[in-house]
Amino acid sequence: MRKIIAPLLAGILLAAAAAGAENVPIRSVTELGALQQKLDEGAVIGKVYYTDGYEASGSGFTTDDPEEIGQLWKAVNAITVGEKTDESVTDRYPQIVFCLTDGTRGGVRFEGKWLCVGKDNYEVYGAEEFRALAAALTAKHAEEAAGAVPAGVPVTVEPVPADPERLRLDDGTFRVQAEEMDRTEENGYLSLSLYLEDRYDPEQIRNLAPGDVVLVAGRTYTVKGIEVLDERWYEDEPECLVYDIATEEENWEGLRFREAEDGFFTAFVGDWSPVTRVGEAKVSLPLPAAFAYYDYPGGDEPMAGGEEELLADLREGAPELFSPYNTTAVFRNGELLELHSHSYPWGPSVP
Repeated sequence: MRKIIAPLLAGILLAAAAAGAENVPIRSVTELGALQQKLDEGAVIGKVYYTDGYEASGSGFTTDDPEEIGQLWKAVNAITVGEKTDESVTDRYPQIVFCLTDGTRGGVRFEGKWLCVGKDNYEVYGAEEFRALAAALTAKHAEEAAGAVPAGVPVTVEPVPADPERLRLDDGTFRVQAEEMDRTEENGYLSLSLYLEDRYDPEQIRNLAPGDVVLVAGRTYTVKGIEVLDERWYEDEPECLVYDIATEEENWEGLRFREAEDGFFTAFVGDWSPVTRVGEAKVSLPLPAAFAYYDYPGGDEPMAGGEEELLADLREGAPELFSPYNTTAVFRNGELLELHSHSYPWGPSVP
């Protein structure tokens, strides 16, 4: 949807100019318009995320208070949009995201004082109330958070323990790494180490503040700044929240927390997601007739060779091409039914 908003906005502004109007309502050229339609049909805003997008502070807040949500919705919809501008900044990208209780999200992003649509910036008018309200609520929530934690004591955020249901080695989906490939034929089985992606408590991620510490892949990072984004990686998937973390420590890969379908957050260091070993499985050969092997550089259809193709690739391929950072196995009733290999990302040098 965002790809068509920029030309759509240009068309709306030209039409407004032709009609003698100087500006247009912000909801007519952003995702707020679609949200308003759903609100008119009875939908309800359940939560709002705001970040000031300022690299030096990375401050913001999350609120589910109906009064605050109503004030923010009214203030942001009071903004009107004017002409395109060539002016820009590089260190401040305020963003507000409204989340309906049915999971729909939409929001607006600014670059400094201008509305950011695609790669273009536009003048805005009547934004003073919104900016003042956002600043006041940011300070209010920061004060409340400070009162909830003893002064000077940073919060440490660690992965949550795995849900026992996810540890059912006979029936579940795991990241995997093949072991003892040189002895597979001798043993008569395929030995797999099983991993799960590390997951983080959603409230802890949403309440991260500068000075807090997060434990990711066995390493500690001190939060310096936070930017909240609303994005999708693929055209056919819904948008999700992403917390982009600036750290005090040098970290050229970057650190992000991405919201999963179940509401928990998954960490990403660069393009790979940390995992924890949770067990092993000895899979008897031959594999079931229903087994399917997917090698994604080769397409979305299962490989015709099935088990034979898989064993050949495991024996001949480099270890990093079949690691828990890029390979997933699906078990049902104790049988290995699917193995998906993406060949990337490779993850860190040592799992």
